[in-house]
Amino acid sequence: MHKDIIIKKTYGNVKTTVKTGFKNYGETKRVEIFGMLAKKLCEKLSYNDTIIIDFSHDCTHSLPKILILEYGNLNREQLYLEHYKNLKEYQEDSYSNNNLEYGICLRVLDTTFNIIENLKLLEYSLRNKISNSVNVDNYQPIYDNPQNEIIEISYYGLSKEKIDEILKIKNSELLIELLKSKVIFTESSSAVKGFYENEKFFFTVNGLEYFPKELIYLIESENGTFVFDSPNTFVFLDSNIKQIKSNFLEIDGDYPFYTTKRNFFKKNQEVDKNEIILYRGMKRAWAFFSLKRNKIIKVEK
Repeated sequence: MHKDIIIKKTYGNVKTTVKTGFKNYGETKRVEIFGMLAKKLCEKLSYNDTIIIDFSHDCTHSLPKILILEYGNLNREQLYLEHYKNLKEYQEDSYSNNNLEYGICLRVLDTTFNIIENLKLLEYSLRNKISNSVNVDNYQPIYDNPQNEIIEISYYGLSKEKIDEILKIKNSELLIELLKSKVIFTESSSAVKGFYENEKFFFTVNGLEYFPKELIYLIESENGTFVFDSPNTFVFLDSNIKQIKSNFLEIDGDYPFYTTKRNFFKKNQEVDKNEIILYRGMKRAWAFFSLKRNKIIKVEK
């Protein structure tokens, strides 16, 4: 049975937790970038207390979007947001815990992690006192809901109306300055570097620059870096490439791709040193990719 993965990182006084189905999603990198920018924001505003960022990635696109900005228990780094029917009870339990230390907690359940919006909310919380009012949202589940049931989701935190109001405000000069700063979020052994600057991702190698229209998946391997700008198109980057070339994978599915040097169709026999296999999570289909020629050789299903 497939299990979600938990990724915990610390950036100065900012602690991030990501729960996702697969590690190669671009959302994990977005949270890393956010953590680095949040650390800079805290330094600019001389804020030294601990901050919790709790992101549950809805990679199945089947859950309600939940955004909680609370003055909560810093020792509760993860609230299990996907269990949305019990959020208020989880929070009350954490507030009554003997091991209690209050502070700013930003908790997000969504299909994507919006760097700018969440930085804007964090900046507000650093400059203003947060009140934990009770919020109630109505949600109609997408799947397995033959009775068209409407579920109430209750939680403590800044009101939804206030959050919407904050997000409509123009970016502050400080936030604009932060977003102009260049953040390096990946640096591979094959000389590939990934940056975030002016709200855009870009990669450099061998004097070449690649600006993907989006960062959907990112595979970082010892053989090179695969940057997916859509669920089925990618660019391969390593120290030997002479030009940027897009490749298309004819393997449908909803989950990220991974790489391996073992051919599962031939009793785990290792493929040629100049080849690598791309496969999509939860899918029995494989693409053989030539590292030397920078192209897909064949697909087996």
